[in-house]
Amino acid sequence: MLLIAICGLLIAVCGEPVAAPPSETGNQKLAVAVSPAGSNVAAVAFSPTGNGWEASSSGVVTPFGGGVSYGSVSEPLNKPIVGMASTFDGGGYWLVASDGGIFAFGDAVFYGSEGGHPLNKPIVGVAATSDGRGYWLVASDGGIFAFGDAVFYGSEGGRPLNKPIVGMAATSNGKGYWLVASDGGIFAFGDAVFYGSEGGRLLNKPIVGMASAGGGGYWMVAADGGIFSFGDAIFYGSEGGQPLADPIVGMIPTVGGFGYSLISQDGLSYPFGDAAQGGVNPEASGSCAAPGTSGLQGSISEGVASSLEADVNTLVAQQAPGNQNGLWIGGDPVYWRSSSGPGLAAAAVAALTGNATMQYDAVQTFNTLIEDHQQPNGSFTAVPGTANPQSPDIDTMFFVTNLGMALWALRSQLSAEQVAFWSDAITGGADYLIAIGDLTWYSNGNIVIGNALAMELAYCASGESQYQTDYEAALSFAIAPPQSLWPGFGLTYTTVPTEPNGSDGAAYFAESGGGAPGFDASYTQVQLDQLCRLYLVTDSPDILRLIQLLFNQEWPLVNTSDWTLDASNGTRHPQSDFYVGFTTPALELLAVFGGRNDLSGYLDSHVESIESFYEGATTDWSSGAQYGYGDEAATLVLLGL
Repeated sequence: MLLIAICGLLIAVCGEPVAAPPSETGNQKLAVAVSPAGSNVAAVAFSPTGNGWEASSSGVVTPFGGGVSYGSVSEPLNKPIVGMASTFDGGGYWLVASDGGIFAFGDAVFYGSEGGHPLNKPIVGVAATSDGRGYWLVASDGGIFAFGDAVFYGSEGGRPLNKPIVGMAATSNGKGYWLVASDGGIFAFGDAVFYGSEGGRLLNKPIVGMASAGGGGYWMVAADGGIFSFGDAIFYGSEGGQPLADPIVGMIPTVGGFGYSLISQDGLSYPFGDAAQGGVNPEASGSCAAPGTSGLQGSISEGVASSLEADVNTLVAQQAPGNQNGLWIGGDPVYWRSSSGPGLAAAAVAALTGNATMQYDAVQTFNTLIEDHQQPNGSFTAVPGTANPQSPDIDTMFFVTNLGMALWALRSQLSAEQVAFWSDAITGGADYLIAIGDLTWYSNGNIVIGNALAMELAYCASGESQYQTDYEAALSFAIAPPQSLWPGFGLTYTTVPTEPNGSDGAAYFAESGGGAPGFDASYTQVQLDQLCRLYLVTDSPDILRLIQLLFNQEWPLVNTSDWTLDASNGTRHPQSDFYVGFTTPALELLAVFGGRNDLSGYLDSHVESIESFYEGATTDWSSGAQYGYGDEAATLVLLGL
């Protein structure tokens, strides 16, 4: 799994310059100013919520990437600041001085320090525990000092070192840590695994810090911007061999771990991977991609639209006498939200073709469901008195994502009053999910991805930047929740990719039916459906990378002769011989937008199977198929906008 935040970037430039291996250098990127020139940056930190900071040696803190300053050191310092770490929620940070003094700001709690105590060697950095309720300090001789709930797992204090320690990084569950020396030597303690080092090799410049890529790897960064990757940490490029005005002092992985930024002493940022692509990264401003930026092959989307139009007309004709459009036959009062599936299908057809009847059906569907199911607190739930209703947060997420996609697609065709009505419903649902803490509660993989989609759609509906921040926080939590609270959940690799776009890797988001979290093929398909819609509204390379990984996890289980997915023995479907239709639009999305030429030969057959499945669902009814009209069939149409 990927660790989103670096829990303490530790900075010191020590040792003599020596020569570096060329394979870890090159790919120079344009530097971006993140603080005033001459700011003398000494430490940086970044949280999973999208907040970033850099601190000068005198303790002046400057936020960047959406961060908020919670304060700076105002009193004179006995010793300079050398390290910085963020709390998990991004609501605060700690600064540490070389004498071990700790300065806490925001919601960071002071748990103790080494200030005023005699030290054998100076402190060079700090790392926070995964729950933010403690921290470790590390000295240049490898001595470790633990405070709060941080556990001492061992140190190099008192042992001879070839070169001094310059930094440390904690494992994702906080049950171990790595120390790194200026010659690239690595020392692993607790559950931290040794994946390799640069110890004993020639370097052009000394190592100045490291970052964890989760429990499965780490990066080191040198003063000249050289990057060295180990385990499942992927090399995205470096500044090694390029002229720099000031030395690099640290690195920050992006929230998905699909890139990083190198920070120099003069406050410049050198982005690589998705940090340079405007994806989910420390400097992302985020945007809602408007319809018309995709463009699936016309024959595919138009053909599916024609098929869906016929399906919706069939459903409308089957309604009981006197029912308004939108009260679909087969509606289940428990799974009432599934009625929004045909509504979104109608919206997709209307958006692509301008069909006024389909637009009417969509508006009637969603207006009826909003009026019947939205509560004063913004949530959506079953009609009172319904036996065994679903949890309101689950209902809210699934309905808001369909309503949000309908507004995203149809906005230009709707009246201002209708846009406002739907926008208020969407943001009300999003506010409810935020208020009850759903963005940091790992229900299951498909749910946490859906929460991220709900936040992005609230941003698309309202234009309020806070929802974009909430989207980034929800997505980063989905990828790497704190393992001390959610062990085994999050994004799990089965094949670590070597390509930055993830096309040669495989992974899944963990699902649990009450037992241990793990892989469930059926629900991974639901995850793919949510990610495909998220890609539609973001055009994010990070989301496309996740789709690549999850699709590759599923693909070996797909029978292309009948388009079934072997979903046997999953964590939520433990039965053997369990098969479901492979109806996700991820195949089409990757074939057209993901560079997957290996999938292009399957397009016609797969699209035909999806059309056949949903045509059959007009009479062979289920709540899952009903919802699928929106998150699968409609997505194929929306990809053509």
